[in-house]
Amino acid sequence: MQYKEPPTRRYSKGQKIFVEGDESREAFILRSGSVEVSIGTGSDRKVLDVITANQMFGEMGLIGNTARTATVKCLEETVVTVVDRKLIEAKVDEMDPYIRYLMQSLIDRLARTSKKAAKMRPWELLPR
Repeated sequence: MQYKEPPTRRYSKGQKIFVEGDESREAFILRSGSVEVSIGTGSDRKVLDVITANQMFGEMGLIGNTARTATVKCLEETVVTVVDRKLIEAKVDEMDPYIRYLMQSLIDRLARTSKKAAKMRPWELLPR
């Protein structure tokens, strides 16, 4: 199988790459720019993270085979490399079953933690 360079996409400031609840079809590697990861809407919206260059996002839904657990919005002009579901699935299938189980467990735990954080008040999120 010959290597094929994955496609890139460009997004404008304020544009959403995906929205919480969307079907997970791709993961992304941030090449330039920055994005905000949030959960909830309106007054219940909480920012969980800001992702910058050379980080991957959107992988949880692919590996966990679930809908998007968060919304990702561009904070500036952004370029991403698009990683197709088939590529991720092929790589996961090649993994040792114990490592695959470990990875799935971590993703499940992170998703549960994110849901709990969405219900907390901002001051409850601060370290003690």
